[in-house]
Amino acid sequence: LAGQYLIDFENAKDPEERIFAARVLGEVRISSFYRPLIRLLQDENTEVRKAALIAAGEIKSARLWPMVLQNLSSHLYHTPAATSLVIGGESAIPALETAFAQPGTTRELQMRIACVCGRIRGDAAISSLKGWMDRPDKGIRSEVFKALRACEFQAIDADVIDIRRLIREEAADATWMLAASLDIGMNDDLATLHNAISQEMDQVHKRCFYLLSFIYDPKFVLRAQENLLNAFGQQRAYALEVLDTTLSRDLKAILFPFLENLEPHACLDMMEEQFPQNRMSPVDRLDEIIACKDRRVMPWLRSCAIHAAVAQSATECVGTIKDNIYDPNALVCETVAWALSRLDSETNCQFQETFQNDLSPQVLRTVSKVQTWRKGDKPMLLAIEKVMVLKSVAIFSKVPDEVLANLASVMEEVEVRKGDEIYSKGGEGQTMYIIVDGKIRVHDGEKTFVNLGERDFFGELTTLDPEPHLATVTADAETRLLGLNGDVLYELMSDHSEVLRGIIHVLCERLRGKHKEKW
Repeated sequence: LAGQYLIDFENAKDPEERIFAARVLGEVRISSFYRPLIRLLQDENTEVRKAALIAAGEIKSARLWPMVLQNLSSHLYHTPAATSLVIGGESAIPALETAFAQPGTTRELQMRIACVCGRIRGDAAISSLKGWMDRPDKGIRSEVFKALRACEFQAIDADVIDIRRLIREEAADATWMLAASLDIGMNDDLATLHNAISQEMDQVHKRCFYLLSFIYDPKFVLRAQENLLNAFGQQRAYALEVLDTTLSRDLKAILFPFLENLEPHACLDMMEEQFPQNRMSPVDRLDEIIACKDRRVMPWLRSCAIHAAVAQSATECVGTIKDNIYDPNALVCETVAWALSRLDSETNCQFQETFQNDLSPQVLRTVSKVQTWRKGDKPMLLAIEKVMVLKSVAIFSKVPDEVLANLASVMEEVEVRKGDEIYSKGGEGQTMYIIVDGKIRVHDGEKTFVNLGERDFFGELTTLDPEPHLATVTADAETRLLGLNGDVLYELMSDHSEVLRGIIHVLCERLRGKHKEKW
């Protein structure tokens, strides 16, 4: 009888009753009684599916882990899916290993799997993570190293040899990036590329310190890292002294040139004793970065190099850019299509003819953008251009470019005409908007509260607290917006507290403005 009641709740039209069914199943925790959750894990209602995911973790049925992992790929459900797997603990590890190794598993999912293992901890998680330390993708490596640190992993015996080899690899890659930065030179068109190289080098430093923490006392190593990043004068000197007395001579030789804040040319001169570099012309170096698909260059960096080649009218790079038409990374593929539309119209036409019947959402979006560029219509923003917009908004300025590139892929680009209402007072919504260009007015009838323009944002309050809008928002000119879903914003804030601090700062400023109006 109780089982029948539960089935009735599971099939109910009211989402609250289906949520209740999921919660009961989780509280019962009978792994063999998993079938009712299969339907709930595919429920179209967001809250129902989230409750089902948490229940799946409590039940710990191996039959449900593949469905949980499917949700781990979703921007909307990956947080409760990760929580479910963490609740499942070591029972979820075999499914995580299988998913990580499957052909076609995206790098984003592999990074999330590594993060989940770091939250599960224990010997089984460490064993899995150790097997992934050698991944060629540096983004995945970063997550694996971070997860191993969370597991309090300390290397012994053969592991120490492998870790020292990985530190040497990282130092070699940092030397190559330093040489690339110097070869390319500096002007305004190359600022985004230089920023990408700088952030890649920052990630190399972080990975090196994680690796050092596996073979030396992590407390001393990580404290030294913190002081090197944030301290000055005596504290910084003390951090270098701690590392000088802790690290072996061979590791000091390949790490200290980067840690001592030397001028780039002086640093490169020292590092070339260990890792000789071939110096190149700016165009040849751009061409090398675009062509490079090994561990040294992430998709974001390659996309920035392609963008820079167009800015520099580097037609010498066209052949290498063409070689990336079929790149599996959406960001690279889109940037290639845009570059060819600017540098090589013949190949651009061939690209469209080849892919116009392709049903892949990624390819369809790219072809649509190329057609827009060719028609001369107002061009849709490239993902790389969305990142540039986000970087110019104060609350996103310190978020790593690669994170913003992933964010750009799920942001909605919205065009509104003068006089159109974006929000209506009393309406509901869970989207925050950034103004790319144009002007909007926040008002209640004829009373205007604030006028906003390029690079301002609005809707953050109802995104964080989904209550009816307190005012109407109307476009005062043709306006282009980037929309950010509330769930994605929450995810971003959980990883990057500076975004939350920035939003709170803006909310406080607006409250102060209202307070002054009253008085």
